[in-house]
Amino acid sequence: MEKYFESQTASGNVQINDNFKNLYLSRKISVSKGGGSGTFQTDEFIAAIGNGTNSINGTCINKPGGYDYMLDDTQAYIYIFSNHPKSQGNNGLQVFNSSGDIIFDSNAKQAVVLACGGEGTSAAGGNLAICCGGNTVEAEKTVTGGTDVTSYGPYIRYKTVTEYEQKRVEYQDYVIENEYVNGKLTPVGKWVTKYRYDMVPVQKTVPEYYYTYTATTTCTVSGSRFYYNLSLNNGTAKKYTYASVPILATNSWVTNMGETPGATTPWKSYANAWQAAQGLTTNGKPNKSSQTIKAYSCVIIDASFL
Repeated sequence: MEKYFESQTASGNVQINDNFKNLYLSRKISVSKGGGSGTFQTDEFIAAIGNGTNSINGTCINKPGGYDYMLDDTQAYIYIFSNHPKSQGNNGLQVFNSSGDIIFDSNAKQAVVLACGGEGTSAAGGNLAICCGGNTVEAEKTVTGGTDVTSYGPYIRYKTVTEYEQKRVEYQDYVIENEYVNGKLTPVGKWVTKYRYDMVPVQKTVPEYYYTYTATTTCTVSGSRFYYNLSLNNGTAKKYTYASVPILATNSWVTNMGETPGATTPWKSYANAWQAAQGLTTNGKPNKSSQTIKAYSCVIIDASFL
């Protein structure tokens, strides 16, 4: 669209035109030591915290739909901004776009952005406010665990077995013996009953004793999860501990091993899967933003006219 209003500095920088909407103060809320949260109203989308100086021991975390704050000082202000200015009266200068929306109102309090960045970003001024992105989460913890195998029993059951026993067995044998026939010694064949001892199979029901085994794996995670963000120290964004939450969690798994106490699954395999499911980070200090805005990001604003 063709411009029909524009204000420039002597060096050619555009200050006001009929299209760009600056950040305007929508609300200013007094807060005291401690923490809290708030919800953005219509057209509001960013919040900052300040206490009238260039140092504040606290932070204001922006997130979708609202903000969280934590303050260690006695008192401060939450500055909430919108980019849809409202008419502040009949005096001064107002600029509208072609749709009739207010683009600029000279009576509205505007955000003067002095610096953007992360930890170490600085700005000059005696009355500053800072707005921040999401927390950085860091975990320091210890993971311990082990596996114990437990036996149960003895239990008894019965089974059928085949055993061999020696038995006296009768059998028929054909023999030839000399006998007198008509007074003459003559060989005569005949069947005779004989006995011998054989090993014969015998079915028996006998008791059997057995044990069962289980493997119990335990894992304990202890330590702390730290939530960091940024505050102001003489105009410079510095690391600020938003919260410290103890970590103490224990879990166990029982595996039925049957009657054979074989090899067990390493306890760390269980522990790693469990920690991942619980959102517990591994040892060390992995950085992870807790919100959609990148962690350790900030905007420093001149709050002198707010």
